[in-house]
Amino acid sequence: AESAATTRMEALRAEQAQALEALRQEHSQQQHDRDQQAAAQLEAMQEQVRQAQSDLAAQEALREQLQQVQSDYQQAHGQVQALDSELQASRADCERQQEQRIRERAELEASHATAKQMWSDEREQLRTAEAQLQQRLRRTSSELAEL
Repeated sequence: AESAATTRMEALRAEQAQALEALRQEHSQQQHDRDQQAAAQLEAMQEQVRQAQSDLAAQEALREQLQQVQSDYQQAHGQVQALDSELQASRADCERQQEQRIRERAELEASHATAKQMWSDEREQLRTAEAQLQQRLRRTSSELAEL
């Protein structure tokens, strides 16, 4: 009976060892599966991080381009404003010059009219003087002829 109990005990121990080994293998397989699943999830997360970094870099490049475009726009806008100011100043200058030319022309026309009147008056005086001289000459000629 002792030997049967010992045999039974050894059989139970062998069965227990097999059960423990089966549990260890099952646990090991489960751990391996969890490790693989975790590694796959980690790789997926790392890929998402890489994609997010790439997207972030692209956004940063776009932001820099936008800032450059805004800077270029502001510079061009400043140039347009400066050119507009120059144009307005040039227009004002042209208007002043045109007004000055109109005044000068009016002055010249007035001066020309005055000179023309003076010439006409002098011509009339010369005609009168010439007529008087011719009259004197005829008198003098008549007087000389009488002598």
